Formats: sequence, structure tokens, C-alpha cells
Amino acid sequence: MKKGNSGVNMAIRLLLLREYLLANADKEHPKRRGEMEQYLESKGFPVEKKTIYRDLEVLQDYFYLQLEYDEHKKGYQYQSILKYYGGLGDTCVSSRRKSPLPSAR
Repeated sequence: MKKGNSGVNMAIRLLLLREYLLANADKEHPKRRGEMEQYLESKGFPVEKKTIYRDLEVLQDYFYLQLEYDEHKKGYQYQSILKYYGGLGDTCVSSRRKSPLPSAR
């Protein structure tokens, strides 16, 4: 991790943690805090326990990542945004967005 640019480092760390959870944390495989710490450290971002908890709050509040803590398995699992909002995906026709900018002609 490079020193002196904490805002950029935090953004990269949040994106790394988000991608890790999306790819690995599901109902059958909840991820513990220690696993998240090890992952981030392997990517060059050593963190403390309190940093992980703060980052999880930021991911939920600002990145709309829906996480649940499984008391039995002692880990966090990712909840599909469609499940969280009650299956609103049934009303979606396409996942592709139209560009808000006019096409250049």
C-alpha cells in the first residue's frame, strides 16, 4: 500500500472487499472477519479489526451491498439485491442501460 494517499487507498480497499464478498460470501460460505483481513493483506492492504467493521458499514450504506451476519456460522454472507427488494427483478426487461448521452453523429 502506498503511503500518503489515504482516500485512494480506502477506495481501492473498499472495492477489493466488495468484489471479494460478491464472489465468495454466500449462504453456504459466509466469510469471517479474519478471512477478509487475510484477503486484503494479500492484496497489500493490511487492516485492523475495526477497519473491517467500518468498511462493511460503508459497503452497506453507500455501495448498497446487502450483507447478513450468520450467528451460527459466525460469518457474513451476501444477499442478492433482488432478494432484498422482494424480487423486483421480475419487472426488469433488460439489464443493459441506455446511455444518457446523445449519440455522436
